[in-house]
Amino acid sequence: MSESFYGLPSDPPEKRDPPRQRPWDTQVAVPLPSDAGFTPQEHWAWSKIIRGEPADMRFAKYDSDDGAGDNPAESDKWPEHRVLSAKFFETILFHEPWRSARAKPWLRVRCAIVREPISWQNEQVTTEIGLVRCVFEETVNWIGLRVDGSINLAGTRLCARFDGDGMRIRGDLFCRDGFRTEQEFEFLGSHIEGDLSLAGAKLVKGMSIDGLRLGGGFFIRRGFVSDGPIKMLGSVVEGSVQIQGVETSINHEVNLTGTRIQSELAFDQGGQFCVDWGPKAELVLRNVSCQAFSAAPKALMRATKVAKKEHMPVDLLGFTYRQIGGTAGVGERAGATLADASPKQLRAFLASDRTNRRTFTPQPYRQLARVLAEGGHQARADAVLKALANHELGCNDVSLGRKVGLFFSKHLVMYGYGSWRALALFALLVMSGVVYGLWVSGGFDRSIEDVIAWARFTFGNAVPLLTLDEAHKDFLEGAMKEAAIGNPEAIKLAFDGQKMVGYVLLTYLAAGLSGLASKPKA
Repeated sequence: MSESFYGLPSDPPEKRDPPRQRPWDTQVAVPLPSDAGFTPQEHWAWSKIIRGEPADMRFAKYDSDDGAGDNPAESDKWPEHRVLSAKFFETILFHEPWRSARAKPWLRVRCAIVREPISWQNEQVTTEIGLVRCVFEETVNWIGLRVDGSINLAGTRLCARFDGDGMRIRGDLFCRDGFRTEQEFEFLGSHIEGDLSLAGAKLVKGMSIDGLRLGGGFFIRRGFVSDGPIKMLGSVVEGSVQIQGVETSINHEVNLTGTRIQSELAFDQGGQFCVDWGPKAELVLRNVSCQAFSAAPKALMRATKVAKKEHMPVDLLGFTYRQIGGTAGVGERAGATLADASPKQLRAFLASDRTNRRTFTPQPYRQLARVLAEGGHQARADAVLKALANHELGCNDVSLGRKVGLFFSKHLVMYGYGSWRALALFALLVMSGVVYGLWVSGGFDRSIEDVIAWARFTFGNAVPLLTLDEAHKDFLEGAMKEAAIGNPEAIKLAFDGQKMVGYVLLTYLAAGLSGLASKPKA
């Protein structure tokens, strides 16, 4: 069953009237000039447009569908009566009396072929534009174009370069539902007062829309495919940016550097409808700001040459957000966010930062930890801050002294998050001193009084800044004389070592308990 202009089913061929040649002398209030070389199909199209009706070029020659289909990918099979010239569009859009003769404030054309370059540079269109499932075989120049309404390019195919720098659209721009570009697709510094939708579009060489001012949202959704880079640097989006959807495939860099998003930046919907990121995919969020960041851990995983997936490189330097967002899942499923990720997943996400190449970059860690803590996820925030300390320990631009301090802080008190480690090691140090003292002073077959005496001594010795018992000063020398030890200097050296280790352990224990250890701050 074929479709009408609006996508609704039309009657099957057997139920239509027999085909007949359309009368080309259709009377209109303002006809096209007869001596300007316009083709019969252009006269017919104008007879539709001036009445506010869509000009579906499949019906330009017969009452019924010409049977060539409406797939722009098969435009080589389309008949000649679908061809419209660049002069036709320029005449009806920019020249009087045709510009003001239309009964409705819109232009709707479907399944047309334009074989000449289009140049509407710095022109103003006082109507909405709908060029649905059309084919433009040459370049399209819309630089500086001003449109008093929306532009609908759903299903349209651009075979050559598109330039739309500085466009001003007082509505939406729909490049969706099979819209396809074969070459560069670029509109820098443009202003779109509504939404920009690329749902279901295919961009063979990507697109560049730096400096875009968008009054609505930016939507890359179901069925979108891009084999080239997507660049939206230094833009302002007053709505949300959504890059998500099943059958959405991106295999190149997505660069949003410096873009300010006043609502949500979303890469999934409650952990579902994630993009199929290809092995070449990267994400740049450098200096991006948004209200909420929505991305479950699996939403930023990319394919590899083998079956498994890996974390996609994400440049997070300077990326700021006030909360971790997340649309509710489908049905009764709860929405998954980064707050639901395990500490291991959070560490892997932060380690994927492509700027994290042995250079200390604490901001992404502190940003995530702060938002997690404010959301009541303190344990996950602490895990992120521990990862920050590990990151600093492994960076080449950190001083040796700082690394030494971090090394001991990590292994003794886990950067202030595990002070029990130092306490356990101190207890082990005291116990080992007791065992060593009993062994060198005559063996382990001793009275309980001797064991207690050695325990008191080794404990006091491991607390070097305090004298817990004056008798400890002469205890070791007396014990060695009593046991007639032949090499007392070695034993003294061992207990001096215990004193030094005890000093280090107690210092880090005190720092950890007091909050003075190298505990990272959010």
